[in-house]
Amino acid sequence: EIKSHRELYKFVAKLKTELGDPELLRLFSLAGALHQNFYENWLPPATVVDHAEAVKELVAKLKRAL
Repeated sequence: EIKSHRELYKFVAKLKTELGDPELLRLFSLAGALHQNFYENWLPPATVVDHAEAVKELVAKLKRAL
């Protein structure tokens, strides 16, 4: 059971190692920035689009890992 952002990031770091996918943590971090931007609205629109594409890639990688 994951109860904090720290535990969530540790879990993703572990997945990165277990799956041998160095991009996993980077993509997850971009998703985190996009989530933060939802509340704070600080990213330029083009960056939001780029981060959204990264989230799609992250989701695809996680689906393949299931």
